Amino acid sequence: MIKFTVFGEPVAQGRPRATTINGQVRMYDPAKSKNFKEYVRYP
Repeated sequence: MIKFTVFGEPVAQGRPRATTINGQVRMYDPAKSKNFKEYVRYP
């Protein structure tokens, strides 16, 4: 079994946002969710 601990306050997964650039739809994570995912992923 593998266990790991993430320190800090948990952040709920935000809904992806969409924008249009040059007629193409682009999806992105809200900044708060993106930052938390990068923190958890950090080795």
